[in-house]
Amino acid sequence: MIYPTPNRYRDKIKANINNINDTFLQKGEVIKGSIMNGKYPYILSGTCAAVFKIRVGTKFFALRCWTKELLGLEKRFREIDNYLKTISLPYFVDFSFNKNGFKGDNNDFFPTLRMEWVDGCTLTDFVIKNCNNKTKIKNVAQQFLEMVQTLHANNISHGDLQGGNIMVKQNGNICLIDYDSICTPNLQNEKNYIAGLAGFQHPLNKKSLGLEVDYFSELVIYLSLLIFSENQNLAKNIDDKKWLFSESDLKSPTSSPIFNKLMTMSADVQNLTKHLIDYCKTDASKLQPLENIIDKSNNSPWEKTFSKRVATVQTNDINEENTTSIWNTHSKNKTTSTNKQDNTTNDWNTFSKQTNNQMSSSLNKNTSNVWGNTFSKFCNKCGKANNKPTSNFCSNCGKKRN
Repeated sequence: MIYPTPNRYRDKIKANINNINDTFLQKGEVIKGSIMNGKYPYILSGTCAAVFKIRVGTKFFALRCWTKELLGLEKRFREIDNYLKTISLPYFVDFSFNKNGFKGDNNDFFPTLRMEWVDGCTLTDFVIKNCNNKTKIKNVAQQFLEMVQTLHANNISHGDLQGGNIMVKQNGNICLIDYDSICTPNLQNEKNYIAGLAGFQHPLNKKSLGLEVDYFSELVIYLSLLIFSENQNLAKNIDDKKWLFSESDLKSPTSSPIFNKLMTMSADVQNLTKHLIDYCKTDASKLQPLENIIDKSNNSPWEKTFSKRVATVQTNDINEENTTSIWNTHSKNKTTSTNKQDNTTNDWNTFSKQTNNQMSSSLNKNTSNVWGNTFSKFCNKCGKANNKPTSNFCSNCGKKRN
């Protein structure tokens, strides 16, 4: 079946909102873009889908409409939905998949995904806007490091990590969008339809889903953020398609001008650059997660402040949201946790001596990770946010943590 183009979806939505086969969204208002003086719907076009913005009441939703057929889409999103319910991480937004979500020409129906609209900006835009603010770049890098370690601990990968698929919300927290390439334990070795952007992917990118596929992208993103914090000029010309590295750079790093430039920067940048060069030459299945590299090399440029930040993190429960959606979303009957933002403009220099002493006395001596010997903020047993990151036992389920 031939799928509609982004413009064809746009025209049919403009002609009749009921072409969206979702009684919940049919009650809403399609947000207009700047085309033809605001007469046409706002649209974001990606590799294989178009996204529209719709307001229902006081809330905004994203409607994702695929522009090419991806086999097994319904099965895949059902598995992703079920798995996200079990781990309840704050890095994913609520969604509902509808296999007949859009009425096309000739009465053909096409799948759609309704998601919560994320108010904020992409990580790319965040870096561009804040490239002269070293503290903000460091803070978002620390959040990214915390996020990927949490994903690893919960056996889930995104599959297409890049600046445009990581959002920085208005409250400063980061989250992920675009779930076509997500891998859970039950989806391993399934076909991956999304190649990803060359500047963020391994030169020999695998064509199947896997829990380890993010390892290369994680290093690229984390290293890039470290570089931007040291050299703001390198962040001014990036966009969602490309940050620092091109496909040719990653295929031949030793002859790449950008890699040569990085080897003249700080010791931290040089060390992680050497790891990236090794990764470019190593089979993707043999890579290690980001936290292992930093832990083994003791190279986290913000290790001291990061340990302090995690020790002072507090979590707030969000009240359960009652929804009138015609589908069950994976947010129903669950609580999510969000990080309380540190709005200071320093590197947490006010962290008290008393808290340091309390933290030191409760550390597990046999545990070592990027947070300065504290446990992950999310329990690896129940997946919920833990209010006592230095405790041997989860504050939610009470089980001993590994």
